[in-house]
Amino acid sequence: MYLLDTDVIAELRKRRPSASVIAWLSDLDPQEIALPAIAIGEIAIGIERTRESDPQKAAELNDWLDDMRGDYPVLPATPEIYRLWARLMHARQPHEANNALIAATALQHGLTVATRSTKEFLPFGVLVTNPFRARRAP
Repeated sequence: MYLLDTDVIAELRKRRPSASVIAWLSDLDPQEIALPAIAIGEIAIGIERTRESDPQKAAELNDWLDDMRGDYPVLPATPEIYRLWARLMHARQPHEANNALIAATALQHGLTVATRSTKEFLPFGVLVTNPFRARRAP
């Protein structure tokens, strides 16, 4: 199973999403995909920033995010995940906090993180895959 990083989720909203990401997702059963709660928060921050300048677009993005939440389970950050997150964050920089929380969620549930930013997740000891990479012919 896979836990989608924010960059993969956001890619799905683009006018022309990456063909590699779309192909990768189409090969999966929707039950193999989950969203981390922190990614919902990260996207919601962007929606609120958009709301200031374009309330209509913000409403559309909010509806899209609600649809994503309906299509895939959202894994909350439980006390156990926060304890693992704290261990992962020890001696790390504050800017790594969100990725560490995604990694902790993946580790707690035995999931692979799907992200473009694989190098940012590897230090946390989590399995990663990059759905943005072009597929090689078999």
